[in-house]
Amino acid sequence: MKKLLALLTIVFLISGCSDDGKAYPDTLTGEWSLVKVMENTDAGEIIEIPEDDILWTFDTQTNQLTIVNTSVEYPGLPVAEGSYTYTLYDNPVQTETGWNYKIDIDGVTGFFYDLSGIHLQLSDGQANGYHYDLIRPISVE
Repeated sequence: MKKLLALLTIVFLISGCSDDGKAYPDTLTGEWSLVKVMENTDAGEIIEIPEDDILWTFDTQTNQLTIVNTSVEYPGLPVAEGSYTYTLYDNPVQTETGWNYKIDIDGVTGFFYDLSGIHLQLSDGQANGYHYDLIRPISVE
């Protein structure tokens, strides 16, 4: 009986260990918040954007991207507010900045991306180009 109680206690403790209760798969699916725009030049302008001001929502079933800007216009934004079709390419591509995978938005805007859990980084692949940081918004439940 003591072994069963100890086992149940361990299972209970392990199941309760989670930082926010969410699993973040390495997928574009869902909502992302654009939080930083960086110009890769000597001037190195960095624009910090409040979370939830510019939301990107990827629907991987329909390959649709919806961008909503709830604030003001920021210089250097990669794509304006609206709905777009996107295409992901799984073939690695060598660029000046080392980005490997490509996403086209509306068939004309090519970005290289790196996706890891709650972080999505986009780059135009140019040494003197732009770099964009997106994160999954933190929801209060």
